[in-house]
Amino acid sequence: MTLQTLLAQPLISTLAVTLLIFTIIWRIHVSLRDAGIVDYYWGPGFLVIAGLWLPHSTAAFPVLVIFLAFLMLWALRLTVHLVRRHVGSREEDSRYTAMREQGGSGWWLRSLFTVFWLQAVLLWAVASPIHALMSAGARSAIAWPFAAAGCALFAVGFAFEVVGDVQLSRFRDDPANDGKLLTTGLRAWCRFPSYFGESVLWWGLGLIAYSGSGSLWSFVGPLLLTVLLVKVSGVAMLDRHLGSRKAGYEDWAATTGAFIPRPPKRPSVSGEGTHEPAE
Repeated sequence: MTLQTLLAQPLISTLAVTLLIFTIIWRIHVSLRDAGIVDYYWGPGFLVIAGLWLPHSTAAFPVLVIFLAFLMLWALRLTVHLVRRHVGSREEDSRYTAMREQGGSGWWLRSLFTVFWLQAVLLWAVASPIHALMSAGARSAIAWPFAAAGCALFAVGFAFEVVGDVQLSRFRDDPANDGKLLTTGLRAWCRFPSYFGESVLWWGLGLIAYSGSGSLWSFVGPLLLTVLLVKVSGVAMLDRHLGSRKAGYEDWAATTGAFIPRPPKRPSVSGEGTHEPAE
């Protein structure tokens, strides 16, 4: 099989293009000394994968339209949020700064593999609902109950993200809250509502993709993303980071759910605030 034949396969070509784009972003990061720019592509990257699949797709048109509309809405919100957060801080994300300091003089090259290509592969894998739906043949019947459930989950997850972002943004805009913990609103129910919303809406996208494909591969991406958010780069990492830097964080963590919302065990403490750089 020739290279041209391999690249004609959407699964291969989408991975190759994703790796290429992340390599370009890596080269820009070397000049800027700011690895945080890699996050900018997380939203658009899924749209690029979907666009590369479209000429090959025979998925049912109604499901495809719904799926792509939700995907674009999610990508737009995420990109705007990340750009505003990064530009507003005017400094590299502390996670990448720590990696740079620990990596020494060879960080610039190692970061290609440990940050940029790693994220490229993860993005491509999380995009499994796209791969599943786009590779599905035309179906005689769409599983509309699954599609409806997926739309509902997406709406719930998206609402958690938007409301959580607005509450945190308003809190940060008040100089009196500098260095404090936000424990009201959604964060009285869970410490990381945006992570919960991200997981829920991706399970919604998985259900929508499943309704038009019947493929269990639709759920690989949502499952992987949930594991990453809870165990790797999300809740677990921020718990360590904030627990060592924010006074009162451990008390809040002991009484408030991290990922899944639950009724607060105590009244929210008025005047506490947060700085959650990775949400």
